[in-house]
Amino acid sequence: MIDIFKSELIRFIYMGGIKFPEPSIITITNDDRGSTQNFPIISLAPTYSIGAFLKHIMVHSLLDAVFESENPDLENRGYVQKYQALPEENSYEMAVKETYRILTMVRNVITHNKSKLAFTGDRLVCSYDKVVRNKPAIPLSLNISLGGLEVLYAIAVLRSKLKGEVDRYHQLMITAMYNTALARVTDFQDEYQHSKGIGLRHACVVRQIRWNRRYRVMSPEYEDQGDTVRFTKFMVPEPESGWAGDEYLFNENGSYYIIPGEFLNDDGSISKKELSSWKMINRIIFSKGVYELE
Repeated sequence: MIDIFKSELIRFIYMGGIKFPEPSIITITNDDRGSTQNFPIISLAPTYSIGAFLKHIMVHSLLDAVFESENPDLENRGYVQKYQALPEENSYEMAVKETYRILTMVRNVITHNKSKLAFTGDRLVCSYDKVVRNKPAIPLSLNISLGGLEVLYAIAVLRSKLKGEVDRYHQLMITAMYNTALARVTDFQDEYQHSKGIGLRHACVVRQIRWNRRYRVMSPEYEDQGDTVRFTKFMVPEPESGWAGDEYLFNENGSYYIIPGEFLNDDGSISKKELSSWKMINRIIFSKGVYELE
């Protein structure tokens, strides 16, 4: 039943015309025309739009349903218990966990104290003391840009599509998206911080990819150098070099690998051992129609 609930939520979210940040994949083909094609990761044609509060509750409910479908023991648990039970063995899991934490905090305020929320310019803010009978008041506060909140929504929907093992590429994409959203939070206090003294956490990565736009080289030119493979690098257009990245779709023996340019050496080379870690498991961010209905 939970899987049916998830599918219905996704359909309703799309029908409601919710828009998400659109990381795009621009494919580069090595032919005479040097053609490019922009594949939006989220391709929707909304017919109408739902309100901000209902949108938030639906997206949060979707993420909640994902966790409960993967771990039925989480059903009927309180927020803190559910949050603590979520895995955090790597930066990807940490990013998903903290995304859930922020979305839950907003969901709880919408449910119990929606008058405390306010839109100030392009930011969602709240600050008040939650009064619990016979217990000390709990300070709650949030200040996040609407753009940052929308990135968190995109993570929730993307996470709902990732089932089972998640490959390195998709893990890095979600981690980079989360860190972007986190940078747009200027204030955050929730019940977990009050009880445990732990604030929002950054998802640490050795190298972070630029997730907003990716130039994907299809069937890239390469040279086998024994223990390494050297790709002919694509130069991201200069105006975008600070925020767009390059990547290479490599096919070998029927298996696909997506290697981010951020992980290649300056000459475009990568060891074969390292290359193997980029084998594709998921096809979510692969071509157009990523978020299309199942």
